[in-house]
Amino acid sequence: MGDTKIAIPRVSGSYENLLYLLFFPIFFFTPPIAFSGLPFLVDISDIYLVFVGIAILKNKWYRGDNLKLILLGTAVSLYIVLTILINRQIRSINNYFEVYDILKFICFIIFFKEQYCKQQISRILDACFCGLVVFHIFHYYNILNFNEIVMPLYCGADSPHLLFFGYNSIGEPATKRALGTMGNPNMNALLFLFFLIRYAPRLEWKKKDRILFFIALIVFLCCQSRTGMVAFVIMLIINYIFSGISWKKMLVQIFSILAVSAFVLYFAEIMQFLHIPLPVRGMNYSLSLLNSDALKSNSWTERLQIWKELLGMVQDKPIFGFGPNKNYLYENHIYAENEYVLMVWRYGILGLLTYLLLYFLPVWKSLKKAKHVVDCKNVLLMIAVFAVSALTNCPFSNVKLSILLAFVFAAQLSQQNGIIGNIKKI
Repeated sequence: MGDTKIAIPRVSGSYENLLYLLFFPIFFFTPPIAFSGLPFLVDISDIYLVFVGIAILKNKWYRGDNLKLILLGTAVSLYIVLTILINRQIRSINNYFEVYDILKFICFIIFFKEQYCKQQISRILDACFCGLVVFHIFHYYNILNFNEIVMPLYCGADSPHLLFFGYNSIGEPATKRALGTMGNPNMNALLFLFFLIRYAPRLEWKKKDRILFFIALIVFLCCQSRTGMVAFVIMLIINYIFSGISWKKMLVQIFSILAVSAFVLYFAEIMQFLHIPLPVRGMNYSLSLLNSDALKSNSWTERLQIWKELLGMVQDKPIFGFGPNKNYLYENHIYAENEYVLMVWRYGILGLLTYLLLYFLPVWKSLKKAKHVVDCKNVLLMIAVFAVSALTNCPFSNVKLSILLAFVFAAQLSQQNGIIGNIKKI
C-alpha cells in the first residue's frame, strides 16, 4: 500500500524551487573543496547553506512547527557550548564546528520540509543514482585512469583506501572496496543503503524500483562493508514488517535478494569453477562475517583498544564529558569508529541521551503510520541503518550522510502531524 496522502510543498518561488531541484545533483557529485588559507576542506553543502538560509529568512520558515525545530537545535548547541566552557576549550575554534553542524542539520530539515514534493524529487534522485552507478563503474574498473585522475579529488591522493585499492598492505591482490564519491568504503555503503531504502520491496513494487534496487544492491556489496551488511539485513527485516507484503511474495523476493548477493559475493569463485579466465577478485573481506575472522582482524582489535581507552576516560567526567576536544583526537590520531562511544566521551551521559533522542523521537512518531506512509517507514529504515552503523562508524558525524538523514526526516515531517509538530504529546 502506498502513501495515503501526497505532500504538496509550499513552494514560495522559482528561487527556492530551483535551489531545491539543483541540490542533489550538485551535492552527490561535487568533491570536497579546498580554499587557500583554510586548513580544512569545505563540503558543497556548506556553501549551499548560505542560499538555504536566505530562503528560510525570505519565506519566514522560522515560525510555527519550524520554530520548535530551531529551538531544539539551539538547545543542543547550547549544551555543546556548555561542555566547551566546562572543559576550558574556548580558544579552540574548531570545536565550534560541532555547534555549526547541528544548526546546519536543522536548517536543511526545514528547507527540505518546506519544498518537499515526492514526485518531483524522485525523478532527480533516480537520475543521481544512475550517475553514481556510472561513476562507480569507472572507479571500480579504473576506466581511463579514473582512480589516478578523478578519485584523488574525493578521498585525497594519499588516501590508504585509494593507494591500496584492490591490494593489501604488502602489495598482494586483495578485495576491492568501492570508495565512490564518499571516498570511504563504509560511508559509501551507507550512501547506497539510502538508495536501497528508496527502492526497497513494497506492496506495489514497480518494475523500475525492482531494477534499481538490485543495481543498488550490487554496488553496495562492492563496498565490502561488514557493518553495512548487518545494517542491510536489519533494514530489510524492518521493511518487511511494515510493507504488508504477502508471505508468498516475500519469500520469492528474499530468495532473489539472496541469490543476487551470493552471485556477486562468490562471483570470482564461480568464474574459477567454470574455468572462465576473467580478471576478478574474491570478496573475502565481507565474507569474513560468516566466520570468526572479522573479530580477529587488526581493524577490530584497534577499535577495541580505542573504545577501551575512551570509555576509561569517561569515568573521570561522566556527566558532561570532555567536550568536542577535536585537537585531542587529531593530535593522538584517534578515530572513535563508534558514535555512541564518541558521544559519551565528548558530551557525557547527558550528551549520549541527547544523541539517542535524535533516533527515538522520529521512531516514536513514525511507528503509527509506517504501514501506510512510505516516508514514515523510510524514517524507521534510515534510523535502523544509522543506529547499526554507529556501532563501528560515525554516520551522523559524516557531512553528507547527515544531510541525507535530514532529507529523510523532512520527508516525514512534510506529512500532516509530523515528528516535531506533536512533540508535546510524547
